[in-house]
Amino acid sequence: REAHAGALAEALARRFARRGADEWERALIAAGVGCVRADGPMPGEFLLRDGQARANGLTRTATHALWGEYERWGPMVSFADTPGRYGPGVLAGAHTDAILAELGYGPDAVAGLRERGIAWSEDAPPIEAMAPA
Repeated sequence: REAHAGALAEALARRFARRGADEWERALIAAGVGCVRADGPMPGEFLLRDGQARANGLTRTATHALWGEYERWGPMVSFADTPGRYGPGVLAGAHTDAILAELGYGPDAVAGLRERGIAWSEDAPPIEAMAPA
């Protein structure tokens, strides 16, 4: 087989060019050959576009401080007593002041760190600006 690897690859390429990837995946799986299309969307993109993922509740609407309302994916499992949390991602540095305070920095020290560019946070609009109209 190794001696004819080039010819085999060429013959397979010609054969596989006759159908699309989705058609080959269905045909090969039906024939008992394990395969999966590997050039599809990334997992997150798949979850947001796939009708079955949506039907199974794997996506939710969240409100982000900068992007506003958007669709996102969340936990792949859910439990009766611990439902999935589908909140927005945080802004860079959103917890900086709280963490510095916990470490013993007072308001003046935090302000000094910010003035010197040592501490930084993304600016977010006020929460009122995020509320739906």
